[in-house]
Amino acid sequence: MLRASKDFQKLDEGNKKRRILREAQIKDVTKLLTPEQIQKNKKSREIKRKVIQEKFEYRYPTKLSRERRFKFLEKYIPRKEGISDEEYIKDLIKFPEILFQDERNFKVSQSKKDTKNKKEIEIKTGKRGGR
Repeated sequence: MLRASKDFQKLDEGNKKRRILREAQIKDVTKLLTPEQIQKNKKSREIKRKVIQEKFEYRYPTKLSRERRFKFLEKYIPRKEGISDEEYIKDLIKFPEILFQDERNFKVSQSKKDTKNKKEIEIKTGKRGGR
């Protein structure tokens, strides 16, 4: 079914096409993973989880800073009642882009974004080379 799709046929022979095909095969269980591959995947997931947790603890070392961060993150991932900080971090680790998203959202004014409306700056040079 995947090979018949037009989007898949448009892809060149490359890593993306092989990766998509392999993911589809794993979903269809036509190509099963070996026990070594399963163990390797579990190990890499554990390592990734530990790295994210260490990064979070490094970035927010004090209890007060962590509590502030949790209050901000509760907008995106609500905390269940009676859940500890460690368990909440485990829930957040599934979404690292939210975890390390900056709290301050800077808004750039429309005039700064739109450079098309600006006139071209005319640089005038003098006798001694200045502007």
